[in-house]
Amino acid sequence: MRQKTINIYKFKELPEDIQEKAIENNRFSEVEYHEWWDFEYDYIAEKAQYELIDNASVKGFSLDRDYCINILCDFDIKAFIDSKMPEKINTATSEFIENEFNVKTYTIRNESYLDFDYPKYKGKIGRLFNALEEIIQETYDSFKHEALKTLQDQYDYLISDEAIKESLLSNEAEFTDNGEIYRYDHKPELKKS
Repeated sequence: MRQKTINIYKFKELPEDIQEKAIENNRFSEVEYHEWWDFEYDYIAEKAQYELIDNASVKGFSLDRDYCINILCDFDIKAFIDSKMPEKINTATSEFIENEFNVKTYTIRNESYLDFDYPKYKGKIGRLFNALEEIIQETYDSFKHEALKTLQDQYDYLISDEAIKESLLSNEAEFTDNGEIYRYDHKPELKKS
């Protein structure tokens, strides 16, 4: 019969070089096994309200080589015009859009460009619509950029030394002397002393 004894350590009991190895071994543990982005999606939707964007919903994103985000959202056109356009024209413009196009909100999807159907309008009205489209598109693009940055920042934090160490400590992880997490389901028989 053969018996094997192994030493089990708490994170703080490991030598510094082994702590660094333990952190590196668990670098992606906080981003691989659960949907960490759910909390960020909620934060992004809440933040959208400050940009006059309603019903913001993140449908997907990539932080890899694509580095993109897919957001579906609505703009309350009257509130948007009231906030972003000069006061003397905002009421007339929002009433005109509501009456002429029967539009109160505008839904925008990722990578789409706004396009009100206004070919019969030329001159000042046409330029007004162009200006409105540009302002909404700029707001949307800026919001997408900020949302993607929020996700990137959270991802970077979750794989940082600080976050990994905090996770290992709060979960009271135990380690072998080489910095590997000691798993109870694979534990060898321990010699009683």
